Order: sequence, then C-alpha cells, then structure tokens
Amino acid sequence: MVSCILQNEQPNQVLIMDDGSTDHSFEKLKKWNDGKQIMVFGKANQGKARALNDILPYVTSEFILEVDADDWLDPDAIAVIKEHLSELPHDSSLIYGNLRKWKQLAADVLFKRVAKGRPVTGRASLLSYPFPLGPRVYRTSSLRKIGGFPVIEFENGRLYEDVSVLDHLLKHSPFRYRDMTVYNVREHKESITKNNHPNWKKFLNSLQ
Repeated sequence: MVSCILQNEQPNQVLIMDDGSTDHSFEKLKKWNDGKQIMVFGKANQGKARALNDILPYVTSEFILEVDADDWLDPDAIAVIKEHLSELPHDSSLIYGNLRKWKQLAADVLFKRVAKGRPVTGRASLLSYPFPLGPRVYRTSSLRKIGGFPVIEFENGRLYEDVSVLDHLLKHSPFRYRDMTVYNVREHKESITKNNHPNWKKFLNSLQ
C-alpha cells in the first residue's frame, strides 16, 4: 500500500481491501482512510475475485492497477504506466509489462531477476504464459462489461482468479504488452499459487 501512495505522480485513488486478515492489519489500514483518495474496506476472506468485485463499484478512474498485498511498485510506476496508457488503442482492455522478482528471506528480500513479458495473442498463449501477467492494468469499463472478476466453480473461485478474469476479458478485447519494469513480486514459500500448482491442469479443464 505504501508504494502506491509514495509515487512521483499520485494515483487518482487508492482502494484497499483487507480480505479477512488475522494480524490486526485492518485496524492499521483504517488510519489511512480519508474517504476520498484513500478508501479502506474489510470483509471476510472469500477469495480475491469476490474482494475485487466489492471494490469495483467505487472505482472512478478509467483504468485500474491491481497490486497484490505482497507486491510493490517502483516510485515512478504511475507516471510510466500513464505514458503507455496515453497510446493504448480504445479496443484494448488491459496492458501489462515485465516483473521484477524477489525472493523472501527471513528478514529481507533478495533480487532474483527481471521476468520479461511477451505478447498474448490468444487463449493458448495466455494459458501457457510462464508467470502471472503483471502489472495488470485493466480498463474499468471492460471489467464492468464482463460483470467484474468471475467467481468460477473451481475451488469456489478462490484459486487462479487472475487467469480467470483474463480468460474472460480476452474473449471480448485484446491485451497489449509494453516493455516496462515497474512492478515488484515477492516470492515466498506460502504462495497459494505455488502450493496449488498440481491443481493447474484441473483448473484448465474447468474453463469453458
């Protein structure tokens, strides 16, 4: 959250959802809530898709940058992304770039590498993408057009939510890759996606 606020160019708004934390994070986050630029919400843990759908009605900007709790932005991320958005074709629902990956240590993080993105040209290239697309910058109207983030039957919509929404969006509009590296990903042993990797094939079979 702090990296979203400490930007060289301020975002229009920062919407924060505490999805059932058990470490008093919600009480700490509420101190940042000014009801205008920064709004803090809380709910029981029901998965990321439901959490993001609860926030979607409060979005007033044309685009949404999704930031996971373990990740952070470079200080110039908003400025860089806005430059790319100014050239985005009107038919595109999402832009994304590269990821800077870090390994979580006991009390620090260790830089690993920059994972270069590549163009997604269809469903096959999306589902074979070697790592999550990021940063994910959605066109707000495109998300609303498909009814928000889909809550699928597989694992009650609590796994691979980012792929589910991208799979839905891609049916209606193209994505655009931009060679930008402003998004930092923290990899750790508790990663839900890593711990559930054997379910990936089951998830693919559940898609229609």
